[in-house]
Amino acid sequence: GLLGTGQRTMAASVARCPYRHTGIRTLTLLALWTLAAQFPLGAITTEAFSMAPSPPASPSPPQPSRRIISKADFPAGDGAIEFITDVEGNWDYFSSLVRRSTVLSFDEDGNLSLAPDSFFVHGGDAPDKGPGDIRVVKALTRLKRECPDRVFLLCGNRDTNKLRFASELAEGETGDRVDIYWDENVVPYRDFLDRNDLPDGSVSTLKWMLECAMGCPTTFETRRMEIAALRDGGVAGSAEYISDEDVLQSFRDSVDPSGEDPWMLDYLRRAQLMATIGDCLFVHGAITGKCLGKVPGRDASVSEVLHLDQWCEALNNYALENIAEYERQPRWDKKRRRGGESIMNYGVPGGFGGATVVYNSFMTNGNCDKPDESVIKYLSNAGIQRVFTGHQPTGDCPAVISTDRVTMFLCDTSYSNTKADKSRNPSNNRGEATTNVIISCESTTVTGVLASGETHGYTLKASGDESLLESLVGKELLDGSWVKSIVGLKLLVARGEGWNVITKRMSVEDVLSQLKQ
Repeated sequence: GLLGTGQRTMAASVARCPYRHTGIRTLTLLALWTLAAQFPLGAITTEAFSMAPSPPASPSPPQPSRRIISKADFPAGDGAIEFITDVEGNWDYFSSLVRRSTVLSFDEDGNLSLAPDSFFVHGGDAPDKGPGDIRVVKALTRLKRECPDRVFLLCGNRDTNKLRFASELAEGETGDRVDIYWDENVVPYRDFLDRNDLPDGSVSTLKWMLECAMGCPTTFETRRMEIAALRDGGVAGSAEYISDEDVLQSFRDSVDPSGEDPWMLDYLRRAQLMATIGDCLFVHGAITGKCLGKVPGRDASVSEVLHLDQWCEALNNYALENIAEYERQPRWDKKRRRGGESIMNYGVPGGFGGATVVYNSFMTNGNCDKPDESVIKYLSNAGIQRVFTGHQPTGDCPAVISTDRVTMFLCDTSYSNTKADKSRNPSNNRGEATTNVIISCESTTVTGVLASGETHGYTLKASGDESLLESLVGKELLDGSWVKSIVGLKLLVARGEGWNVITKRMSVEDVLSQLKQ
């Protein structure tokens, strides 16, 4: 009776959704007691607001108000959340996920559709590794426009780095003036021209940037393939008639604020860096001790660590401000300054001093690594019991790190099978491997097909009322390997070493005998 309306709603939400970690509901309620009085009932939202005015490089059409939801309750009723991440332009893979989904579908017109009372979160890195960049990004953005309060698009490094194209591929610019400051081992532009017998110019600059600075050496040609497919219905051989200049212009147009169809920019206009739904936190990379509560531009002398809700809102505000700044000044000015520079830096290796939720990981040298206690405590005190991320490949199914208070789900499976058939997509490193991640208030269900064709899956329940097999998912063994999933009556165990993932099937008895205490 002492609680206000918002406090009663939040308390009821926590009480009905304890997930599987016990002993933290009291802490959660205490944290929410104060917060409920500060924020309106329902969702914490972020609206883009203008910074100090500066003259735009070119006229830009008026943009709709961009509303970002930083915090939301679980879907009502039987609604669920689907989490998909790191599609990376692989349209075949994305279509396969949608066909298997209980939350997403394609309607009779071929448009992506969301089930009633359900949510969808895309974890970032929508383009780059297949002839489906345009289709994937447009499908995600269209769904966000149609369901703005139920679709959450996150910024990945492969999304924000596309903003560089407006300035670095502008007329008169070449790779000689592009600074790949985050990679001291990058192949110099002139060396790349010599090795590939290429002329100086914007086309060669783009090829160099894609291959040597963005980690997608086939993307120039897969974009050619997609342009042909969209123009001609994918007629065999039609890509031969798409010129290098056509490909170059496609990349320029994708982020041109004054263009007719800046589809990549449209995604970023509606994207965010972090989202919380119920007891779940979603980011592209990871939460580390180094980045806790950090926001670029915030006074570094302020030692207070922001509460998660404040941090989430501040980060999303920062992203929106930077996109707005970019739209005002997408190209270099006379002093070699451009809008959005900060968020471009936030998404590169070592960006923002490494204190970033985008270019980070819950892995070390390719293997799962339990977060610091400070991270677990911070998240747990904020009521978070599940964290969903992408960014770093984990093999042919998601990896799981289970602690006594928070469980991390690492869902980038973009390197499922490097020997996969590449006839339709020269960057296809997935093969038949697909995994759907479905989240509800009571459980997390992970089901799919491994690269071998075997099915795998499990459900981790809020109550902890799981089978013995399921209770071992996310546990670490003495040799540093981790239990990833269940295949038949065996546990799938994996240990990462760089880009390699070594897997084996183990019995329950063997896993129990080798559990790390």
